[in-house]
Amino acid sequence: MKKILKITGISILIILILLIAMPFIFKGKIIEIAKTEINKQVDAKVDFGTFDLSIFTYFPQLNFEINDLVVSGIGKFEGDTLMSLQQFSAKVDLMSVMGDEIKILGIHLIHPTIYAHVLADSTANWDIAKASTDTIAEETVEDTTSTSFKMNLQEFSIKKANIVYNDETTPLKATIKDLDYTLSGDMSLTNVELKMATLIDAITVDMQGVKYLNKAQIAYDADINADMEHMKFELKENKFRINQFVMSLIGYLQMNDDESYDMDLQFGTNKNKFKDLLSLVPATYTKDYKNIKTSGELALSGFAKGQYSEKTLPAFNLTLNVNKASVQYPDLPAAVKNIFINLNIDNKDGVDDHTVINLKNFSFDVAGNPITMHYITKTPISDPYIDGAIKGKLDFDKLKEAIPLDSMEMHGIMTMDLAMKGNMSTIEKEDYENFDATGRIGLENFIYKSDDLDYDVNISSTNFEVAPKYFTLKNFDAKVGKSDFHADGQIDNFLAYYFKEEVLKGTFNLKSNLIDANEFMSEEEIADANETKEEPVDTTPMTVVELPKNIDFTLNTKLNKILYDTYEIDNFYGKVQLKEGVAQMSPVSMNMIGGNISMDGTYDSRDIENPAFDFDFKLSDIDIQKAFITFNTIQKIAPLAKNCEGKISMSMHLASLLDEHMELITKTMNGKGMFSSNNIELNNSEGLAKMAAIIHSDKYKQLNLKNIKTKFSIKDGDIIVEPFDVKINNSKAQFGGKQGVAGDIDYVLNMNIPTKDLGENANVLMNDLISKGGSYTKGMKTPENIKADIFMTGTLQKPHFSMGAKDLTSNVKEQVVEQVKEKVKETVDKAKKKAIEEAKKKAAQLNAEAEKQAQKLITEANAKAKLIREKGKKAAELIRKEAKKQADDLIKQAGINPIKKTAAKIAGDKLIKEADKKATKTEQEANKKADQLISTTQKKSDALKKKAKDEGDKLITKAEQQ
Repeated sequence: MKKILKITGISILIILILLIAMPFIFKGKIIEIAKTEINKQVDAKVDFGTFDLSIFTYFPQLNFEINDLVVSGIGKFEGDTLMSLQQFSAKVDLMSVMGDEIKILGIHLIHPTIYAHVLADSTANWDIAKASTDTIAEETVEDTTSTSFKMNLQEFSIKKANIVYNDETTPLKATIKDLDYTLSGDMSLTNVELKMATLIDAITVDMQGVKYLNKAQIAYDADINADMEHMKFELKENKFRINQFVMSLIGYLQMNDDESYDMDLQFGTNKNKFKDLLSLVPATYTKDYKNIKTSGELALSGFAKGQYSEKTLPAFNLTLNVNKASVQYPDLPAAVKNIFINLNIDNKDGVDDHTVINLKNFSFDVAGNPITMHYITKTPISDPYIDGAIKGKLDFDKLKEAIPLDSMEMHGIMTMDLAMKGNMSTIEKEDYENFDATGRIGLENFIYKSDDLDYDVNISSTNFEVAPKYFTLKNFDAKVGKSDFHADGQIDNFLAYYFKEEVLKGTFNLKSNLIDANEFMSEEEIADANETKEEPVDTTPMTVVELPKNIDFTLNTKLNKILYDTYEIDNFYGKVQLKEGVAQMSPVSMNMIGGNISMDGTYDSRDIENPAFDFDFKLSDIDIQKAFITFNTIQKIAPLAKNCEGKISMSMHLASLLDEHMELITKTMNGKGMFSSNNIELNNSEGLAKMAAIIHSDKYKQLNLKNIKTKFSIKDGDIIVEPFDVKINNSKAQFGGKQGVAGDIDYVLNMNIPTKDLGENANVLMNDLISKGGSYTKGMKTPENIKADIFMTGTLQKPHFSMGAKDLTSNVKEQVVEQVKEKVKETVDKAKKKAIEEAKKKAAQLNAEAEKQAQKLITEANAKAKLIREKGKKAAELIRKEAKKQADDLIKQAGINPIKKTAAKIAGDKLIKEADKKATKTEQEANKKADQLISTTQKKSDALKKKAKDEGDKLITKAEQQ
């Protein structure tokens, strides 16, 4: 007996030792596999904290944990943290770790924080899956990549997740706080009973500045009978709640092999009151929600039955009824009462054109101000029929008795009486007599005040009239703070625009005696503007403005005065037309920065990747300093203007592409113009100090330029200034040259300096010039005027000054000149013939070598271009394929919820559409890159041959001139 007990005790001890030791034995294997699998799948920076492996958490199974997991973006998303996870826990089958394939029985995510970010160019930070490097192999060979993990899930959970979704393309921002989610059931079985529970403590959805959900609570609990073999999911007990509004959903959803879905789903409310529906309104569901007094019942029900696919819809219906409801806020004497809603959306057979939207009644009374409306739409696809009306009167003085306005104050009366009835086809045929559209909206003596605004809004009168052919703004007379606005106009084709997406047309006139923009700016904006005036600083960059292609609007303006920061703009008038994605100014004129500016041209956003700017400018008597501060372009191409005082006039045509920040792309700038000024003072310049040192006169540290008039041209960003005569101080001069797109300069200033202006320094300057002339200028006397060339090279930011002699031999004694000529002629005659022959021979060698190199460049470029095009085509095909897969995955992941299915389908379509756009762009960019390579190489080849020819010609010319 003792022996048996001893053996038993030893056996138990060995088992305990194995249980404790086993996690340590297999820990390294699992950790290594986990790291390998993660890094094999993602193109991102993944940081791991500590790893842990235990057998006691899920005995007899293993518990594998990764703590402090962080996934960070790279490239465009450098600095973005895509996900941080306090703990990742996986329940692992114990016996599987002894083999080659580890089975995962459960996954638990603890305190995940996720930041999903979509840039304006549709790039998403979660798109981190590594792409295949061989698209051809991917298409033709079955994927044989194996994984060391196998999913055999029985449980999945998320605890206290915080998620932010930021989509700049919409723009849309959604935040989810404290998401708890559990899913249980043996998902390896063919038929499984699933239990799902979801709770979101607060979700906020903001789209284009409008909060559709504001810190809303969402909960969903469901029991699901899942037939995994036939992908059929039957909803049993389930409950969906947003804030206090509760719904249930019953029926089934089946996913078919042809990517269609069969469904028979019914939804409805269960003993909800009108107050529960009110909780869905973001502005209403606040801390005072419990104290709001309401009455009235509501009923919401509906169904979706049939098949859903890319070409078919199920039959569906939604009915909402609210009967004689009321709302009264705490501490307010009046209520919003007699609230009636009777809405039905019905489609009996799944044909989209058979959809009927019928808002039979929507009416309410706000503190004795009744408002009623109805609306019905039929045949929305083939020939939309509408029948709608709204009628009511709203006294804003009484509004505060029923609705809390907090710090707002409103006065005035709004009247509405609109009615529309008829088919869209009558509008298209211009049969306006058979389409009923009449009514008006008026606003009289409206005053708005708020603690958040430093000014009042006062609309004395506004009248808007409706007719079948057009909507007319009869008048709009308002005063906002010190600013006044007077407008009228007309909108044509609104119904065709709304229902058929045709072009919306309109013409408006805007007048004002004063617009004080400073009143509308925050203190921070004013501070930024002031700071910019002293020294240009980095600010938040603009983004490309895409103009709508289905709007044709004309705005005629006459604004007597505009105040912005310290600027005063007077007599602003002109016409701006927006049509087919192009804004046309023709012309716009204004008085500002000491003179007049007029503009006539276009901003073209049809190619949103390469928006174009093409304008004619005319500037008259513009203050140089103010122009430098106001216009970034002047700061870039003429930084010397910072040290100038005076006024200029200029006429210029300028065309250029714009970058993503709406700034001119310098290398694409082309144009020409004329520049003039009566007087410019230039001082306190480092460049002038350098020039004065060369001339040996401090008088030239400050320049007075008079009677300037010159022409200039801009080609691919290079600015060429034609030589022009100018008077500098008391000196006659000529100035001309060019500056390159990179800021390099090559200007020459030919000066004729009176000797008397230099005093004793005249001899110093003359000696410098004589030394540059060598023996040819020996014996030369100081003349009354010294001619010199000042060369300006280097860059705009760091100019370099140097000096050369001009016409120095004109004052050399005649006998010295004759002696020099005789000696030079004797030497030249002997060597000239030989030099010409050698030069021709060398020129032929240069041309032959250049031809050989040029042909080699072209051959190599053609081969590279072909590879670029093939690579672009393959990359485009991969993008489309990956988008299709992601879209399919979204639909599969959406589960059985039809709302999620619809959202997934929409999101999938968007993915495919955006991917196609991205793929097309990728292929176009590859072709463009290939074309540019060939074009650039051809230019290089031509330049190479031209350079060789020019060098040869120079050699021959030089030899002939010796």
